[in-house]
Amino acid sequence: MVIAAFVVSIVSALGVVGAVWYARRSDRSAAKSAAAAAATAALDLHRRHAELTPCFRVTCQASNPGSKTLRLGVFLAGPPDLERLDALTVTIRDDHPWRGQGTPLAGGPTPEQVAKQIWGPYQFIPGTGPGADSTRGIPGADPTGRTTPTGGMPVGEELPFFLDRTRPPSWSQQPQEFWQQERGNVLRLRLECHREGWDPWTLTCEIATAGDLNTVEVPSPSVLSAAPDTEHAVLRENDRRRKALHAECRVNIKLYDEQPQGLWSFQTDMLLECSAHTEAFSPELLERIIRIRTANQQLEAALGRLHEPGGKRELEDKDLKLRRQVIGELMEIERQLRD
Repeated sequence: MVIAAFVVSIVSALGVVGAVWYARRSDRSAAKSAAAAAATAALDLHRRHAELTPCFRVTCQASNPGSKTLRLGVFLAGPPDLERLDALTVTIRDDHPWRGQGTPLAGGPTPEQVAKQIWGPYQFIPGTGPGADSTRGIPGADPTGRTTPTGGMPVGEELPFFLDRTRPPSWSQQPQEFWQQERGNVLRLRLECHREGWDPWTLTCEIATAGDLNTVEVPSPSVLSAAPDTEHAVLRENDRRRKALHAECRVNIKLYDEQPQGLWSFQTDMLLECSAHTEAFSPELLERIIRIRTANQQLEAALGRLHEPGGKRELEDKDLKLRRQVIGELMEIERQLRD
């Protein structure tokens, strides 16, 4: 009887151990399933976000025959499911994204002065813009002529913007004629699109300003639907995007190596464009891109605070940690695209 009781107690103990092990294994399996479901949901949301990427037709021409003022038209062509944009902000980009991020020269302009100057051929006419009305909270173009916010637009409508030539910096003695020659005739734009319930879309483009009428599609069409080698064209375009992203990663890594604590921003044109072309990248790369965008938004907010009056002139430890997080993801993307 004693032996039987002892055996029963052992079996009972083993049963308890087995139950605990099974429960823990079930918990781990449930956690993995939940993580997989969350990743799938995030990818589905990301794909839907990409499907709703706004499509624009941007035109540029003289506002009147012989006028030096330009009319920029931004037509929202689709997609139909988007229905509308609640807000659209059009910004003129400089000739390259690192203006004002270098070490200032003694006696020269400050980084703030360099950043304030528009390094391009045209600027928005301050105070103008679609529906500009301060009482409705639509102020029109800012005093520098760089950015024009709008109240949004429905699909199938166009918003007009008016631009004038830029002038040389206040610290420069360069004549207007030479300044315009150096600036060329290409206008570089950024379109920030907002729709309630979705993360913003940021699209970039370049459009010529010389000639009677210039037109560009944004995003640029990857292939012509009627082309006989459509499949090969898609593969070539996807390969081009991967190479462009790889090059952008290398630029950012080099910049970090040279100035790990500098007050500069990551170049993200291709990273932002990836969301509209998910077929070109693996799910793992897309997940990394999503993490980069989230971390970089926080980092950009921190950099913006540094330019506020009385603000610090160096990044805090938590911001440097964010930058290291972004660079780590970029290095992994660069490695995978290289392989």
